[in-house]
Amino acid sequence: MMADENWEVLLSAFPSGWQPLARDTGAIKHPLKEFRCESDLLRVLLLHVGKGYFLRETAVIAKAAGLAEVSDVALLKRFKIRSH
Repeated sequence: MMADENWEVLLSAFPSGWQPLARDTGAIKHPLKEFRCESDLLRVLLLHVGKGYFLRETAVIAKAAGLAEVSDVALLKRFKIRSH
């Protein structure tokens, strides 16, 4: 599938070890209940932000793509940006 190939190309631009760094810096909070891995969470976030989908649309697309079983409310909580 072309979308998967493009995703792999995008991920190759990230530095090695970005997943632990994201956890260590608090950019990604544990646990990832609804997601298999950090990569799936990032992919869903980019669908929402990059494509401009509403949270409900993002949740439906994520489920259809096998990326996450998540509600729009759960996405809102997961994507919440906290100021320091």
